Amino acid sequence: MKRILTIALAIWASLAFAQAPQAINYQGIARDLTGNPLINHAIGLQMTIHNTSPIGPVDYQETFTVNTNQFGLYTVQIGRGTIVSGTFPAIAWGTSSHFLEVGMDPNGGNSFVAAGTSELISVPYALYAETSGNGAGPIGPTGATGTNGVDGATGAQGIQGLTGNTGADGATGSQGIQGLTGNTGAIGATGSQGIQGLTGNTGAIGATGSQGIQGLTGN
Repeated sequence: MKRILTIALAIWASLAFAQAPQAINYQGIARDLTGNPLINHAIGLQMTIHNTSPIGPVDYQETFTVNTNQFGLYTVQIGRGTIVSGTFPAIAWGTSSHFLEVGMDPNGGNSFVAAGTSELISVPYALYAETSGNGAGPIGPTGATGTNGVDGATGAQGIQGLTGNTGADGATGSQGIQGLTGNTGAIGATGSQGIQGLTGNTGAIGATGSQGIQGLTGN
């Protein structure tokens, strides 16, 4: 199944009143559904310019086969692709609004998937100035200042730079030498128990002494 791509648009042109180039610079970033850019990838593009509305009549259509760069970025010049219908110089920029529809084939072919439509604001209308005032008559008075045009769409956000590699951990220093543990003294030997002495003989019972003389009775 083909992946549907999203495109961040950035359109600009540097157009002069005399001999304006018949092309518009277009730059975008090709991304997949997960938001990852398609890096160094061949893609097919279809550029369609609608008249009046995003689904209005097709004034011009062309195709490109381009390669994205290391950031998924590509650049083309609308008006210088392979023409499918219409002619770019014949677009009547000053008569109505115009809308650019972008289609993309991530495989570089022509099976295009719609990737968005945006209104062309102000810049391409400088092409209209190339043919709008070629008369030789005197320049008329300056007209009143018109109302400010609608702000153009915000350009795509720049690609974030790559995160640098994490530096390697420094080597762990060696552990200091532990002092030597003194030797434990030896436990002295337990002396042997002495021999129990002999039980002495029981002595003989002595003779009973004679009874003493009774004393005189007092007066």
